[in-house]
Amino acid sequence: MSKNSILQLASRPAGFLSDVPVPGDGIAISSRIRLARNLSGYPFPCNASAALKREVAALVMEAAAKSRCFPEKSSMFFPLSSLGANDLQILLERRLASREFISKPDGAVLITTSDERLSVMVNEEDQLRIQAVMPGFQLGKLWKKISSADDKLGANLSYAWDEKFGFLTACPSNTGTGLRASVMLHLPALVITGLISPTLEGIKQLNLAVRGLRGEGTKNHGNLFQISNQRTLGVSEEQSISELSEAIVRIIEGEKEARRKIMESKRTLVYDKAGRAYGCLKYGYSLPLDEAFYLLSCLRLGVDLGLFNAVDIPLINKMQLAIQPGHLGCMLSEKTTPDDCDERRAMVCRTLLKKGSARRAG
Repeated sequence: MSKNSILQLASRPAGFLSDVPVPGDGIAISSRIRLARNLSGYPFPCNASAALKREVAALVMEAAAKSRCFPEKSSMFFPLSSLGANDLQILLERRLASREFISKPDGAVLITTSDERLSVMVNEEDQLRIQAVMPGFQLGKLWKKISSADDKLGANLSYAWDEKFGFLTACPSNTGTGLRASVMLHLPALVITGLISPTLEGIKQLNLAVRGLRGEGTKNHGNLFQISNQRTLGVSEEQSISELSEAIVRIIEGEKEARRKIMESKRTLVYDKAGRAYGCLKYGYSLPLDEAFYLLSCLRLGVDLGLFNAVDIPLINKMQLAIQPGHLGCMLSEKTTPDDCDERRAMVCRTLLKKGSARRAG
């Protein structure tokens, strides 16, 4: 796939974000389900040669074409070995790729629909990581979508399956259903009220995992938390999704209650956070990534509560992608320093807010 395709991808809205209201009360940013699958008769990627990985990739791409899940005219195929560091970072930022996936590009291929809502990482930790994403809290619809895609791909591939254990995976923690479902939540009010720690501890007691924006092993940025299931063995896909959904409903209600409380007792604080964030983003000249995510979180909260109308959610979504290193183009040169990225990030924010102000005024 040519570099022009990566640039075309980076110029569009991401599939996991929505500029219009979606289920989740503005608190659930996106939902995602991944299925880990492997082919019978082939070693897991960690034990496979480059030639075998390429053979698996060819089989999966052929199956993808036959399944009609990835129509030729509205799908994209990215052999990772042909992409540069900045291109790979863009895929990571758009949640189309994992860190492990981009760290071992030989024989790895990404297949995605043009709207980025359905994709397959070929030769990540497992030979297939089928992924479906939607904005907001939509696990039920996602399960129907990815289950259908899995069935269609499986009709053209021979999955590694055991009657006792279910789907066989490279990591035992995925064996069984191979399903990982998650919802990304924006929880600034729980953070402000000091209720985030007990909330996260309660989540862990339910055998759910809490991760940051980039998934496993990452911290939260901008009060964004990913909540996901952990059990895959001895439980059905529907049960996993149901248990996660029930927890997400409770967390959303907790965040809504925390927002009601800060509107009653700390309204000025929210105004101040949103106003200061807007000022820093519009007039700053150096902006580290963590700070930029935090400032956008403050703006998003102000807009969600109807206290701040200088920006809107579509602009915040656009900035959330634009501030990240790959979309900034900060990984194009080894000579680029963190200070260069911080200055470029501030410039992009100033430009986008200026354009947004002009558009809203018009």
